[in-house]
Amino acid sequence: MNRLNKALEELNKEYIMLEESKEYKIGKRFLEVLNYIRRLNIVAIIKMFSQRRKNKIEDKKLKVYKKWDYTEYDERELQDKKIVVYSCITGDYDNILEPVYIPNNIKYVLYTNSEKVNSINWEIRKIPENIKKINNNILINRYIKMHPHELFKNEFDYSIYIDGNIKTISDLSPFINQINNKTGLAIHRHYARDDVYMEVDTCILYKKGNKEKLMNQAQSYKKEGMPTHFGLLECNVIVSDLKSESAKAILDSWWDEFIKSESFRDQISLPYIIWKMGYKIKDIGCLGYNVYKNPKLRRVSHK
Repeated sequence: MNRLNKALEELNKEYIMLEESKEYKIGKRFLEVLNYIRRLNIVAIIKMFSQRRKNKIEDKKLKVYKKWDYTEYDERELQDKKIVVYSCITGDYDNILEPVYIPNNIKYVLYTNSEKVNSINWEIRKIPENIKKINNNILINRYIKMHPHELFKNEFDYSIYIDGNIKTISDLSPFINQINNKTGLAIHRHYARDDVYMEVDTCILYKKGNKEKLMNQAQSYKKEGMPTHFGLLECNVIVSDLKSESAKAILDSWWDEFIKSESFRDQISLPYIIWKMGYKIKDIGCLGYNVYKNPKLRRVSHK
């Protein structure tokens, strides 16, 4: 790792530690309460604390509490490989997170249907017409996320998808070295859970996705025999070998299952597909055990 990358990652580690500190979280909560007080919204304050207490109690039942934070990467040079880091933002949205560092062999590509988007470092591409016909911003985003082979196969060797709220801090090339050749993919493990059924309960608790569809999805997986604690992945950073037929097959099947489930929670359908196709979670290359503490990245909360 060159000295600049190392310095950037060390600075980002300090930033992450600050955000994780008790003092920072208390201060953030205090500002939220102060904002409600200024608007004389006492009911909202009571509701906020009541809901947080309830969620905290329930959430403890749904976490494995993994201890791992940082991952050491294989830093072999990849200057001879063409890599695309890509993302997709849809709708009336113009807040782009510019990468801090871009090596020579990486291009940043952003797909969007917004006319407001401008960037210094991202190459802006319009969403292809065949994908626009999906006519749903969430589904368009997920289609692009799950189809790097369709978008880039003849242009790059590898792709790295990142969600729109992920800011890249240093060189992401070492992510490529984490790819498992069996599947052609590398993804972070989930930082708190290892079970799709626990994830379904968590989504319902925090009102993410369609409750009825989530319950039906979990019930269907149980009937098919998908085991508990099979493993769970974070789906906000996905590394793909664009020449891997296995990766293409997994991602295509993931899209089909995502659409079929109608729950709008892609994190739940991916482990099912991995299991259904005869793979294990360990067959997906590991980018780390906590994406939110990865010094190469920073998650940014959009207002």
